[in-house]
Amino acid sequence: VNAIPQRPRLFAESYLIGVADSAAHGGRWIISLDDQLAAGLAEKRPDALEIWRKLTGAAGFFASRRGWSDYVPGAVIGIISDFSGPNEFMTQEILNLVARTNMQYRILLKDAVTQSSFVSLRAVLYADEQPPTPDLRRQVLAFVKEGGMLITGPKWGGLPGFASTGEEHLRYSLRVLGKGKVAVATPDFEDPYLVANDAVVLISHRYELLRFWNGGAIGSHFTLNPDGKRAILQLLLYAEARFGSMTVRVVGGYHTAKLWTLDQPAPREVVVELQKDAVELHLPHVSQYAAVELAA
Repeated sequence: VNAIPQRPRLFAESYLIGVADSAAHGGRWIISLDDQLAAGLAEKRPDALEIWRKLTGAAGFFASRRGWSDYVPGAVIGIISDFSGPNEFMTQEILNLVARTNMQYRILLKDAVTQSSFVSLRAVLYADEQPPTPDLRRQVLAFVKEGGMLITGPKWGGLPGFASTGEEHLRYSLRVLGKGKVAVATPDFEDPYLVANDAVVLISHRYELLRFWNGGAIGSHFTLNPDGKRAILQLLLYAEARFGSMTVRVVGGYHTAKLWTLDQPAPREVVVELQKDAVELHLPHVSQYAAVELAA
């Protein structure tokens, strides 16, 4: 990610977020400095050197944990698109805004969708300007018939099934197909903010992998190892929490949890409250970034 830091709203903490935001999702921010910080380093000012120390420390933290990138993202919804041309603005904004809801998602390139693409998903969203190819249509409708949900607009084209009774939505017509449902936008998609937030409601909060209390402005990325017995929950705190601690509920049969932060070299044990099909984690106050390593 090549992004030059921009003033005036630039703080020391912004550099740590720049590193962590990209690294948590498997990428890397190309480290670049604003002119004021670069001048401070050249002059060896203590405040600038301290920012540099934290910045390189954060980069080193992620470099020493490359194994985390082998984990597979947990997901509730799949976003299907080519994410380019006439589809670029709408679908990329949907990705941005779904991420802000903290509903875990999976990117599905529409020319590379296979049966395994739908594993663990509750729903898929198709917002492209063009109708799907016959093969993609067949795969998605097979997913719906087995109990999934398709969220789409009129450009999808004709749909089998029948109108759902007893359910209403202000912006969608609901249909039943096999064991699953189809939600067709009426009218077509216009506001990606509404698309992202409506998707959360259409799928239902009961299927969320993560729930937060006292989190504030927070982003998350939840990944699992191939056998599902270990998971990494990475948290990005874009603003100081107004409360002293945060609680997060994570779906899964985990029993232990360790907390990693950028300011401490060793992990800390986390209080784990076991529930029927999830765990509730009570975290101490953290800033910018934290990772919780969970084990069954």
